[in-house]
Order: sequence, then structure tokens, then C-alpha cells
Amino acid sequence: MTLLTLNVEPVDIPDQEYDVVLRMHAADVHKICKDFKDASSDIRVQTTDDHDGVIFSCSGDMGSMKWTVNASSPDEGGLEVVQSTATIDEEFPLRQLESMTKSHNMCKRVEMYLTPRQPILLKYTFMRDGQILYLLAPRAPGEMEDD
Repeated sequence: MTLLTLNVEPVDIPDQEYDVVLRMHAADVHKICKDFKDASSDIRVQTTDDHDGVIFSCSGDMGSMKWTVNASSPDEGGLEVVQSTATIDEEFPLRQLESMTKSHNMCKRVEMYLTPRQPILLKYTFMRDGQILYLLAPRAPGEMEDD
């Protein structure tokens, strides 16, 4: 049996306070990313002006797409705005974000933690104590996609 040996150095990620915390159906986030990835290489995530929702949008050669999700009561199971103290308007590499959302099969809900000009944190909680955390840095202004 061949084993893969990786030279990996541990990376410490400092604790951070996030300005916006959203909770959504994990399958909805995956569907948005999957639908958008054919139209663009980036996804733009914005909070609405009233801090009561989130807008996912993209634009590319094939056109543009926009999906607005407004807050609903936790009983309805849609978007739940846990905390929103800042306006978010960031672009993230869609291919990597779509790969991260494939964890939607393991749990029903995903928590998104956002702060301007900081990586997005996707938190999938499953079973009793299980968690998967993904961090993805936003695109810098003027940064091109690197395939």
C-alpha cells in the first residue's frame, strides 16, 4: 500500500470576533454555489441594508445571477441572522467555496461568520460534538483567478 507523505506545518488561527453571523440550510448554500459556478469564477456576498438578509450574486461572460435570502423565523428553517453589526460586501473564489459546501450532506444547517476584509468561516456541526470548519479568504480588489 502506498502512503502519501505531506510536509505540512501547523497553522495557528487566532480567535476572531465576527460582525455578521448567519445560519442557513446547508443544502441551500450548496445549491447557490453550484448554480453560480457555471456563470462566474467569484461569488459576491453582501448583507442587505436593513441587516435582515444576505445577497449572493455573480457576473461573468454567461450573464449575471442574484439570489436574495431574507431572514425568517428559526421555526421556518430559512435564513437566521444571529448577529449583524456591519455591512458585508466581499467576493470569494466560487470554485473553492462550492467545494466547501459539499459538507451539506452531513448536517442540515451551516453557520457563516463574516467580517469585512477577513476570511469567511463556514461551520458545519453534526452529531453531538462534531464540527467541520472551513476558512476562505476574500478576493483582493483587482485579484485575478488563478487556475
